[in-house]
Amino acid sequence: MTDHEEKTITSTCTICGVEFQATLHRFGGRTLPVTGLCADCYEKQCQQEELERERQRQDEILEERIPSLYRQNNRSRMDPRLLKIVDGFDLKSGEGLFISGDFGKQKTRACALVLERYCRAGYSIRMIQSTVLAKHVVEQFSDDEQTREKAKKNLLSCHWVDALLIDDLGKERATERFETELFSLIEFRTSTLRPTLYTSNLKLADLLQKFSPDNGGGIVRRITEFSLVVRAI
Repeated sequence: MTDHEEKTITSTCTICGVEFQATLHRFGGRTLPVTGLCADCYEKQCQQEELERERQRQDEILEERIPSLYRQNNRSRMDPRLLKIVDGFDLKSGEGLFISGDFGKQKTRACALVLERYCRAGYSIRMIQSTVLAKHVVEQFSDDEQTREKAKKNLLSCHWVDALLIDDLGKERATERFETELFSLIEFRTSTLRPTLYTSNLKLADLLQKFSPDNGGGIVRRITEFSLVVRAI
């Protein structure tokens, strides 16, 4: 007997029941088990396992990028009109989405559903509070190198991520530096067809009044021109 022997045997697929020819391997007196699947079923199983691994990877991304509160969506309690917009939103258009409305209108939950769709479709996603964005704008000029570099990295991520959600726009203190950075961010993302989602308690007309005359017009105009504008009621 050689160290390695091969023998062809007839086996029956445990899934489809079709008989197929399998090769039995024997190494050093040990016989390796033969897969109980025919070639077609084995390929389908591998594809399913790969899809499941990708699904788990996406779940981890969603867990990292979206707070659990906004991932636990009860669709039956959401505004059907808002759900229709979310489910029909064209991920490939490059268009953004601006949802305004009072507290408790599930604006962030709706945008989180859009972000999940982007993630499941293989796009990179990020969600950031406008107050946190404003904090990074200030910290990129910090005297502390670690704080400064972290802020710059976060701002760069907001520029380059495939789909970005800026939550609670208008809640931050709108300094000239923040407005300039926000305009630059929106301008870059719209010019490169990277969709930006926004939620706000303020209507666009109110945001225009909140921001300075130098920057407010440009910010609101780009949101209006490159986003689907929705009022949650």
